[in-house]
Order: sequence, then structure tokens, then C-alpha cells
Amino acid sequence: MTNTLSTTFDPADIEARWYAHWERNNCFRPERPNAEPFTIVNPPPNVTGSLHIGHALDNTLQDIVVRYERLRGKDALWVVGMDHAGIATQMVVERQLEAQQDKRTNYSREEFVQKVWDWKAESGGAITGQLRRLGCSMDWSREQFTMDDHFSKAVTKTFVDLYNDGLIYRDKRLVNWDPKLKTAISDLEVVTPGEYLGDVIGDLGTRRAQIQSIEGQDDLQSVRALLPLGETFSYTTALRSLSQGRASYSMEFKYYEPVPDHIVKTLATA
Repeated sequence: MTNTLSTTFDPADIEARWYAHWERNNCFRPERPNAEPFTIVNPPPNVTGSLHIGHALDNTLQDIVVRYERLRGKDALWVVGMDHAGIATQMVVERQLEAQQDKRTNYSREEFVQKVWDWKAESGGAITGQLRRLGCSMDWSREQFTMDDHFSKAVTKTFVDLYNDGLIYRDKRLVNWDPKLKTAISDLEVVTPGEYLGDVIGDLGTRRAQIQSIEGQDDLQSVRALLPLGETFSYTTALRSLSQGRASYSMEFKYYEPVPDHIVKTLATA
């Protein structure tokens, strides 16, 4: 121990040491029962990787606000958590498997889900470390994850209540289908033909050419032979595939019964 003040500021040593002191002494926990409460919820970062400069800015601004209200005497709470990011997280894990010449279908559902949870633990640990490194005055005893059981139950209850109150409804609708991940994806991942500038190629384009090359467009049986039951067939929407990182066709029609004649005629003459 020296009494000499260093001539330079070493943030790596000083900030980490003081943050550990704050957390060890529960300095960020709301423990003023008679004070006016003040609570903000940190928008949960996705568990798909690490934080970027946008997170640093956003969390700095939140930290300023919550520290200011804490100094004003309020019982301030900053709730921290992470978002599961759903399909994006699955994509990250599948890419890791592909790098090892492995794939999701080599595992049971339970085994693959466990690999996703393992990734969550690894990536989530990096994110919480970054938040601590930023000095964020969050109450870590209340850390949350959007896939925690109580959150899942709350989401389910909310949707059921909305449905029972007539505020939302269920119906059959066309969806954007990723043929590799075998799941529907958001409209944000869909590119309409006018928006996509690249070449859209694939089996469906070949099939359309085959249909148009059939002699005698009234030969519906020959056209229908190129439309197997349960197979995707579309020309109207292009999909920027999450799993492949390139464009492919999305689902517009998917038949589980023989294709109606008027649809076959439309496809044959399109």
C-alpha cells in the first residue's frame, strides 16, 4: 500500500474494483421503503452475441437517469435482463454446429434445446460482464430472462385474456416460411420482388420453366405432376433466408389437397 497518488488514471483497475465494491454491498438494490419509488426497465439485449456501441450509449443514458433519481432520495430500481431472440439465437447455434460439420437434425429436440441453453449461458455471461464494465447501476438480484417460466406463463395468460376479451383473434393466414429452419419468420425478413436487386434462383424457378414448356397448356395432369402435395410453390414473394444468408422463394401456396384446375391453369400460363 502506497500513499503516492498515481499520475495516470487506470480505468481497468479502478472501475472494476469499485463496481465489485458497489455490487458486494448491494448499493443498487432499492432499500428505501418510505421513499418515492422510481423504476426503469432496461430494454433486454438479445442473447445472440455481445453489446455494441448503441447499447453503450443507451445504457449510459439510463444509468445517468437512475443515478440522478437515486441521489434525489428516491427508491430507485433499474431492472436488468436479456431477450431470448428466438430464431436468431437458433441460427447462431446452427452455424456453430455447421462449423464442426454437424447439424441440428443429428440431435433430439431436447438435446438441441440444451445446446441453445448452453449458448445462452456463454453469451449471456459476456453481456452481463459488459454491462458491469460499463458501470451500470442495475439490481442484479432481480436479473430476468424472457424465457424464464414466470415470463412465459405471463405471456400466455396475456394472450389468452386478449383472445377471450375479443381483442385478438386466431385464423389461418399465409406465412413467410424458412425452408431450412422449418419455421415461420417475421415480415421484416421478407423482400418483395421490387425491393430485391439480386438474382433469385432456385428449384421453383426451374419448375416454372418446366410448366411453361409443357406442350398443350390444357394438359393439366402434366402440370399438376410438377406440384407435389405439401410442397411450397410461389412466385410473388422473395425471402432473404436467415439460415442461408441469400435469397430464396418463400411460401405463398402450400397444397395438401389436389391443386384446383384454375390455379394450375394460372401457373401454366403465367
